[in-house]
Amino acid sequence: MRDVKHRYVVVRVKDSSKSPEEIEGLVTSLILQLFGVDGLSRVLPKVVYRNDRGISVIRVRREGLKIFRASLTLDRSSSIYVMKTTGTLRKASRIADSWRDEV
Repeated sequence: MRDVKHRYVVVRVKDSSKSPEEIEGLVTSLILQLFGVDGLSRVLPKVVYRNDRGISVIRVRREGLKIFRASLTLDRSSSIYVMKTTGTLRKASRIADSWRDEV
């Protein structure tokens, strides 16, 4: 049996008052709209880190990274922007903390 590999996507959420559960719910609904349950099972998004400036880290399965990014285009309000993708949570959280408010 092989290990499941993850990628950590650093995203900026337009509405910084959203809770991690609301972000997960939005991402999950977008994936379900475009790819259905099969797509959701390939991605399995989970918010694993969030700072006070509206930058979050979402863990996704490596095989579902393209599905995740494609599903974010369905969001008409464009409330979630992908900033960077990394292979470790440590690096992703450091990027999230060091990102300036230029974007």
